[in-house]
Amino acid sequence: MMFCIILVAVGLNACSSDDDDEKTPSIVGTWYVETTRFAGMDYEYSEYAELTFRKDGTVTGYWKNTYKDGKEIVETDAGRYQIIKDVLRVWWVSELEEDDEPWSATFSINGNKMKTSEDGGTVWTRK
Repeated sequence: MMFCIILVAVGLNACSSDDDDEKTPSIVGTWYVETTRFAGMDYEYSEYAELTFRKDGTVTGYWKNTYKDGKEIVETDAGRYQIIKDVLRVWWVSELEEDDEPWSATFSINGNKMKTSEDGGTVWTRK
């Protein structure tokens, strides 16, 4: 009888949903990307972007664009995020108006790299 109880306990533990959570890497943490964009000679710039995702479903963002003439523009924002399967949705506070749709992109994480689908694909590195 004791053997049957142990088998049931081990079997139920093996079916735990925690196993699935361990296979899916967490987005929680800080991610950054550095890119150079060309929209014409007058608009050439490099961009540094950083996103910090927290366990409580909030996110903060930091973007710094440096233009070839030395001018810099820095923006920050905060919001909340949601993940459904492989889709990341972010509602930024500065863009919220009634009935606004969130920013949305498919994403995947492999080790310390995250790829999002916007702009033809962006690769982020975990800090």
